[in-house]
Amino acid sequence: MANTKNTWFDSGYVPFTTAAEITKHQLVKLSAANTVNVCGAGETAIGVCMQTTASGGEAPIKLITGPGTLPCIAAGAIAAGAAVYTAADGEVNDVQTGSGGIVGYAKGTIAADGDSAEIVPGVIAST
Repeated sequence: MANTKNTWFDSGYVPFTTAAEITKHQLVKLSAANTVNVCGAGETAIGVCMQTTASGGEAPIKLITGPGTLPCIAAGAIAAGAAVYTAADGEVNDVQTGSGGIVGYAKGTIAADGDSAEIVPGVIAST
């Protein structure tokens, strides 16, 4: 049944239905009404999945625009303070693909692929 009521969330966390299985801390993109899927390289992420959720399940998504830092998964080593972008498989890296995908800035040094990455959300103004 479609959601016919207006619902507002002001905590920075919003429940979404998953289009596929999404792992905890993968970046997600909006893929249909009230539905998210794993974000790919160069795509625009709306948030981070906060628990592993099966396809068709309801996942808590921490919005990029919400308060606090973002717990992400690194696609490789990243220097502290580096701008980070969306990478394949819902991860982040310091290499921009295409014209978008900015997520924010690495709060600390990230050593290797698969490591946890704490990201300070932010945007870079185009020139």
